[in-house]
Amino acid sequence: MLLITRKEAEGIVINDAIEITVVEVKAGRVKLGFTFPEGNTIYRKELFMKIQEENLAAAHGVGRLDKLIAAMTNPDFKSKLAVPSPTAEKSGTAVATKTAEKTGAKSKKGD
Repeated sequence: MLLITRKEAEGIVINDAIEITVVEVKAGRVKLGFTFPEGNTIYRKELFMKIQEENLAAAHGVGRLDKLIAAMTNPDFKSKLAVPSPTAEKSGTAVATKTAEKTGAKSKKGD
């Protein structure tokens, strides 16, 4: 790590392209000004670290996504998600109604 002492209005230049100027020193805080080429990005370190953590977590999540895709392409998984067709529902209702008629019980729909 390079340490440089600067006073207000003094600055440094990095790679002939990035200029950092001490704008203000007040109550133990330093205000810096940055001049840099368009297209570069500057983050506060704590925000940069958070972004890196989220990127790492997302990268590890890819394995879980692969498992989900594999499960979804498994025929057993698809059969568990299968929604009955309208004709199957009607035939199931008809069977339940006929069974209720034979036993003398009331059907769920109140028929």
